[in-house]
Amino acid sequence: MLESYELIRRTVKKFPFQIDYYARSSFKNNNLYGVEPIRIIIDGLSEKAYHHEFRFTMLNKDEYVITLEGEQKSGIYDNWECKGVYGELIENQFFVGTIVKLYSLDNNISFLFRFRDLGSLENEFASRLALSYVGEQSSVVGMSLVGNVTQRDKDFLNALANEFISVDLENKNMEAVRTIDFIDEQLSNLSDSLQSSEMRLRQYRREHNIIDVNSYTSGIYSKMTTLDNKRSELKLKDAYFKQLSDYIKGNLKSDGLVAPSSLGVADPVLLNLVQQYNDLQVERSNIGEKNPKYVLLTKQIDDVRQTLLEVIDNVRKVQDLERNSFEREYSSTISDVKDLPVKELAMVNYERDYKINDNYYTFLLQKRSEAQIRKASNISDNKILQTARVQRVVNGGTKSKTYMMYGIIGLIIPALLIILRTLLNFTIRNEADINKLTKYSVIGNIRHTRSKALVVTRAHPKSLFAECFRIVRTRIEFIAKRKSKISVMITSAESGDGKSFFCINLGGIYSLVSRKVLLIDLDLRNPRLSNMIDKSIDRGLVNYLIGDCTLEEAIIKRDDLGFDLLPVGVIPPNPAELLRSKELKELLEEVKEMYDYVVIDTSPLGLVADSYALAHQVDVNLLLVRSGKTNKNFFKSFVQQVYQDGILNFYVILNDVPIPKSGSGAYGYGYTSYGHNSKYYQNNKYYVDDIDEDKK
Repeated sequence: MLESYELIRRTVKKFPFQIDYYARSSFKNNNLYGVEPIRIIIDGLSEKAYHHEFRFTMLNKDEYVITLEGEQKSGIYDNWECKGVYGELIENQFFVGTIVKLYSLDNNISFLFRFRDLGSLENEFASRLALSYVGEQSSVVGMSLVGNVTQRDKDFLNALANEFISVDLENKNMEAVRTIDFIDEQLSNLSDSLQSSEMRLRQYRREHNIIDVNSYTSGIYSKMTTLDNKRSELKLKDAYFKQLSDYIKGNLKSDGLVAPSSLGVADPVLLNLVQQYNDLQVERSNIGEKNPKYVLLTKQIDDVRQTLLEVIDNVRKVQDLERNSFEREYSSTISDVKDLPVKELAMVNYERDYKINDNYYTFLLQKRSEAQIRKASNISDNKILQTARVQRVVNGGTKSKTYMMYGIIGLIIPALLIILRTLLNFTIRNEADINKLTKYSVIGNIRHTRSKALVVTRAHPKSLFAECFRIVRTRIEFIAKRKSKISVMITSAESGDGKSFFCINLGGIYSLVSRKVLLIDLDLRNPRLSNMIDKSIDRGLVNYLIGDCTLEEAIIKRDDLGFDLLPVGVIPPNPAELLRSKELKELLEEVKEMYDYVVIDTSPLGLVADSYALAHQVDVNLLLVRSGKTNKNFFKSFVQQVYQDGILNFYVILNDVPIPKSGSGAYGYGYTSYGHNSKYYQNNKYYVDDIDEDKK
């Protein structure tokens, strides 16, 4: 049954599988299921829409245009397009519907979509669906799909399992539902008769002032009540046999038969045949007409049908004998009733008529309650032990021979090596990589240095390394729109990107202009800046914030470095809360007035959220990216989150850019190139290499 097309069709209808959204690359289509930027709500769809591929292009935040893609737009559909507004109804020769925008994208962003009919979806999922028992003699079935749209396949498998359980429960409830429907039909027919008899009885009592009859009348009345109850049962059985006989003689449907036991019919042969018939109907409904077993089941249903007709005739003959006996007893009791006084006789007749209807109505209500309880207590015989998940990533198929042929012919070995090197490179290498991943501007590239000095910018002020920092310093001043009283926060996506080394050298380049510079180590979890300068420091920022020392005692003044340092001091147990404290905010305001430049080293923002508290308290936020080390995917998700959080004053620094090899040509920086081995470089006209100064 899990593989049946009927169950797969029911599953597919419940999900938006009938429209594929995808982006096309050079070698494959990337399905956008789960991340599609729009949703098309279809009110009407033409058959010819299934044979075309459509391109959706976002014109602006309110409008879009739909065109036909590729060779399918030839002939009468040349230059076909349809413009519309999000949320408004559109009509064209292919479909009628409304397009809703799920999230915003840049203008002129486009992708493809196509319509899928139920038949193709059924064939696709049925061909890929694999079923197997999880172990020998196990009753647990494992379902799997192999495909490249994992989220869609997971949703389908989960829905298929739930649909299977739903169908199983529907089959178990089928008998109770049919019984309830049959009884509701009888109650509907009886309701008017009951109200009418009750009204006549009430009116007669009121007119003749009769409350009760005498004991003799009560005895006869009691006997009549018993006979009336029996008549109700016989009447219900007659109605059941009539409906059953009409159903068997007429056109058989895929429904089932009401079980005789539900209505008080205890004939074992009839009960067994009805159960056989219902079981065969359920089994046949779970397979398609093309299944070889379908014909066999149909023949078995016809055989049971013929047998049922014979058994119904026999049971109805027995029912007739029982009814004849009942009528004789009933006639005798009626004779006794006729001997009663006229008023009492009329009263008995009215009460008897009301009781007949009331007892029959009560009997039906009781049977319906029993069926409803039976339905409510049913549970499926199956359950889901584990929802769908991605088990492993495999090669879901081979590329077409056409792509293989043109790929081999069109690519030579050096070009292939370059492509492979690019594809296998998961780290950021240059400024172009950063521009592809974020909207934040890159304001500087810091080249790799071979110097062992702590403050390279002071040790080698004429080096290219120092010049890189001068450019960063100048651009920070442009951003802050002043040349002093500037506060800068430095963070990164990951640890090991060179924040602390960058902070020291940025402080060094500021000190060259004879300004008062303060470096603050706010990486309260891993105070690497403090350790790089002096590992013996035992007090600092945290000690000051908790009142253990004064600010002057916490700040370390180092003439050899050219700047002052406010180290971490004792490592706090609650760094995140400390960074959000009022005392720290007041401290930052105080040191901004004391110093011309304040450089703050913080924890990696991609790992911990400590730096969020400081981003709005400084003039410029610098995000450090290390060439050949920072992961592209992690950086992309990180900066997207920061941008969505509304922190816009971030600027990117590309750190540790590799030094070009000797004889490799020009070393590019900004818009100016300086040959690494050019006469200007070698003759020290512009720069002195930092390692050359170390040798001196």
